[in-house]
Amino acid sequence: MPTEGKMIDRAGMLGRIIKNFRIDAVLGDGGMGVVYKAWDLVLERYVALKIIKFELAQNESFIKRLQAEAKILAKLKHPHLVHIYEFFEEMGNWHIVMEYIDGITVEKKIEQDGALSSDLVIKICQQVLSALDYAHSPGEEHPKIIHRDLKPSNIMLTRQDEVKITDFGLARIQDDSKLTQSSILWGTLFYMSPEQVNEEIAEIDHRTDIYALGITCYEMLAGRLPFQKTETRRKIANAIDENHFPPPTKFNSKVAGDLAKIVMKAMARKPKNRFQSAAEMQMEIKKLEVKAPPGPKWRPIFLIVWGVITVALILALVTIFAVPDLPLRLLKWVGLLSPTKVAIYIEPPGAEIKFDNTPVGKSPLPSRFVDVDTLHVSIRESTYFNIDSAIVVKGVTDTTLIFILRPVAAFTIAVVPESAEVMIDGKIIPPAQRGQMELTVGEHDLHIACAGYVTMNEKIFLRHGLNAPRVDTLKQAMIAAPPKPTSKPPVDTPTIVIEPPRRTGTLTLAIDPPSDVYIGNSLKLKTVTQESFLLPVGKNDIKVVHATLGKWEETIAMTEQGTSREIDFTKKYEIRITAFDSTDQKLVANIYVDGQPTNQLTPDALALNFGQHEIEVRKEGYETEQRKLNVEKNDELKFELKRSR
Repeated sequence: MPTEGKMIDRAGMLGRIIKNFRIDAVLGDGGMGVVYKAWDLVLERYVALKIIKFELAQNESFIKRLQAEAKILAKLKHPHLVHIYEFFEEMGNWHIVMEYIDGITVEKKIEQDGALSSDLVIKICQQVLSALDYAHSPGEEHPKIIHRDLKPSNIMLTRQDEVKITDFGLARIQDDSKLTQSSILWGTLFYMSPEQVNEEIAEIDHRTDIYALGITCYEMLAGRLPFQKTETRRKIANAIDENHFPPPTKFNSKVAGDLAKIVMKAMARKPKNRFQSAAEMQMEIKKLEVKAPPGPKWRPIFLIVWGVITVALILALVTIFAVPDLPLRLLKWVGLLSPTKVAIYIEPPGAEIKFDNTPVGKSPLPSRFVDVDTLHVSIRESTYFNIDSAIVVKGVTDTTLIFILRPVAAFTIAVVPESAEVMIDGKIIPPAQRGQMELTVGEHDLHIACAGYVTMNEKIFLRHGLNAPRVDTLKQAMIAAPPKPTSKPPVDTPTIVIEPPRRTGTLTLAIDPPSDVYIGNSLKLKTVTQESFLLPVGKNDIKVVHATLGKWEETIAMTEQGTSREIDFTKKYEIRITAFDSTDQKLVANIYVDGQPTNQLTPDALALNFGQHEIEVRKEGYETEQRKLNVEKNDELKFELKRSR
């Protein structure tokens, strides 16, 4: 959860629970705050959760004004307006809970498709006008409301091309008086009306929304604005004020002339020359009818027949390409062949499968017919050992094959001197093969020997994937010279103690994102991504701290061969929490992480960031139990709670 008096951290928010909302994804970042996709744990639905920027949340007058507007906007009930559910404060941050829309903005639609079809533009425009007419018309539930920042990025399109207008947060509530020029600070320049950019025009009313919709329709039809977005703000403001824009037909000849006229009227410089209401503009658009030219009487029949043939051909081609073994299936169906039905399941799923060196898809492969005596199966997946197998299927009606891939530990070693013999698990590794070895995950015996040097024997543990490279330098063996004979009597000489050289090892850290590294209690380096540290042999306390994502701590038993660690605060893992009493009966208890309630009860799973966390389980009538855990993998924690005395 966000802490009091701190800026909202986008990456660190994912997985957090605020009130009864679990944050699952970032939807966008606007001028007022960050918007997240969140799951409502109570009503079990997705919502859009906007967290107001910290600097705005500290402005008391802004929050009061926003709170007053939110109360009014929450009363707006229209199918083409995003609904506001809640406005609340928690831990010093203000939040707006809104309806979640599964779709894209008109801005993204234009970026993807360029100019939109006239039919789609008319459909979008009609729905926007319906919403504006509702908002502009005062009623018992709400006063007259003007959006004042209508633009493509504030118009959402669902998968069914249904419109939802967002972000009425910049609107001003207008009773009977006009808005003044102070509102020029609110809005996006490209879609501002002339009265918003021109200080000489004092009145700003609902017709500024008509203009904004007009230029939005212009961009949808033309695929661009009537001016270049790359121009300076002054030039764009002057162009808007002068209003000498060509019709959208200049950039897209497919736009109907009548539709272009409606758009240009909505964009008129003077409000009195525009449509005077959303309802008036809506009536003009309804008059547009596209009439097809009359054709021969036989043409409809021909088109129907041609359409049926085309669809049949497309379906046939799609079926053949989507079902490569279709001929075998048909021959089996008519009884001419008895092919073998093969199903393949692989752990982990997603591996590439080949039959007789021909790709057949990725696992799982629930059904595939083959007509061979022996099937050669090849399975390939990165960071796993390959499988090549020959399976006799002659006379078999159907068979299910299950493969479990062995993970690969990629390992590189360099030795000084290079002529030294390197053995892993008793197998000699030639110098040419030491650059990139693929070994099994787990413990291995490493042996390095060379004449005249101290032999090294060590057990190493390799992880799945790429392991940190090693460089081992052998120490020269010390050969003591035999004492020279002497006839002189022994002479007392002082004893000289020569201290052995300090034994050290190298710790290599790979860190994401950049963080501070402490050795013991001393800060060694700030904002490190990858660094090596020479440490004394023995136990060393290592701590890596990120300003917002947390910390990681470990006491490392350093050896002369060195070791490495990967610290990735961007990763998340699932930690399953269960609680039991002394009789091994499961308990339902509250789960706390880092001193904060999670609003989750045992047994349940938490999604936690990589790093150290304090996990606490509390239940009335039982003693609280707390544990520190370095979260580095999916794990399970079991708590045994004792009854309070």
